[in-house]
Amino acid sequence: MNMIVKTLLEATMPLDYQREGWEETRRRCIWGYRRLSPRIKKIVKSITYEDEVTTRLLKEAIREACLKNENLGKKQAKITQNRNL
Repeated sequence: MNMIVKTLLEATMPLDYQREGWEETRRRCIWGYRRLSPRIKKIVKSITYEDEVTTRLLKEAIREACLKNENLGKKQAKITQNRNL
């Protein structure tokens, strides 16, 4: 499974970037990264591209996906806390 994800990202992401541009590719990366298992996320974090811009795009998307997950966790904790009051 991990080779499939890595191969898919290595082939698909640069093409998406060429066709769709920075913002749409970033949005898709964030969406996809948030749905990966922790084990596959480690693999994706190690991916680099010959093109430095594409590598930077992936790293930014991973950072934003992690921030969104942290914020979601905080919101869920507040909801649970309010329900217990």
